Order: sequence, then structure tokens, then C-alpha cells
Amino acid sequence: MDAILKAEEEFSVWKLEHVCSEYLHIYPELESLLRAFRCTQIRLDRSAIELLIFEFQENAAVESSWVKRNVSAIIQILYQVEFLGAKRLGKAKGLVRELDEFEFYYEAPSPNLNAVDEFQIHPAFWKALELAR
Repeated sequence: MDAILKAEEEFSVWKLEHVCSEYLHIYPELESLLRAFRCTQIRLDRSAIELLIFEFQENAAVESSWVKRNVSAIIQILYQVEFLGAKRLGKAKGLVRELDEFEFYYEAPSPNLNAVDEFQIHPAFWKALELAR
């Protein structure tokens, strides 16, 4: 069990670093924004995410134009880089696990995120960001 928990933590740290390095030139400061979610909950409603983004925009000394976009556009970016999953609209068929309530970019590349009120941070980031259930 210890080996599994250690592997989970190592993978989570790797995943965070990988996503940030993959988008380094497209979204500079992405890592700082993702780390703004540290010690939050795995599930967040839209208003909590908007507040985190707004505080990041206000407090971060960043020059990147993508960071200055409106909050909805940044939520869309966080969805596209598969950091956030969106609560499925309506009742999804065959829900087996709690995680099935949320869809990620690889499952639904163009949902209407403006209609979504609840999001979940992808499980791969939970350990690296010390998220609470």
C-alpha cells in the first residue's frame, strides 16, 4: 500500500510538471495559476473558481495576455488543458463511479461551460496540490 501511495504522489507531481511544461510557451504562468488551487477542494462551484482566478489576476505580477482574459475564457483554458472537468449536464446514463459525474476535454471537447455550475479538478492533480475531498 505504501508503494501505491508513493507512486500516486510521484505521478501527480509529474503530471503537474508535464502539463505546465507542455503549455509553457502558450500559457506562461499556467503553473502559478494551477498552484493557486492548492489546498482547495477537488470539487468547486463556478463562483469559487471565478474567485480564485480573479484573485490570481489581481495578485500575480504577470504580463501574459491570456491571464488578462475574462474569467470564463480562463475556465475554458483550464478545461482544455484537462485540469478541470465539467459536471455533466442532465443525468448521464450508466454512472458507476462518483468521477463519472464529470467530463473532461478528451471526452467532450466542446461543451457549453457557461452552463456548468460545478467543476472537478482532474484526479491526477489531487496529490500534488494537496486537495481535500
